[in-house]
Amino acid sequence: MILITKPYDIGDKIQVASATSDSSATGSGYWLIKDVGLYHTTYMFWTQETATCPNGTLANTRIINASRSPQAILISMFKFPIDTPYSKIEIFKATIEKFVKARPREWLSFFAFRPTRVEADGGFGKYASRLNRPVE
Repeated sequence: MILITKPYDIGDKIQVASATSDSSATGSGYWLIKDVGLYHTTYMFWTQETATCPNGTLANTRIINASRSPQAILISMFKFPIDTPYSKIEIFKATIEKFVKARPREWLSFFAFRPTRVEADGGFGKYASRLNRPVE
């Protein structure tokens, strides 16, 4: 089925999610497609972890292909002072998630909010937020 529908090609960046639920709000990394065979697909995570998955399993999932729909993902960066309590950052994250869920015609899902950089000497921490929007 994967070879017929071709939801991805070698070199594409994909995220695999459950077909029946929203993507995880804690985020899921993208995998780089390394090989597509008749029975399995091999992909690599940014940590250089390589995995092989049966195509039948992948055919029953939702595949978000960042390479084919680059406008579908909005990445926003936020800087917080290093002394910001984590509870306030969690409130900020929950507010973004509530905003997205209240506007289903504008946003498909909120699928990541994670720290990307901490600069103790600079006095800040950076977070990335990833939102999925419909492609027109």
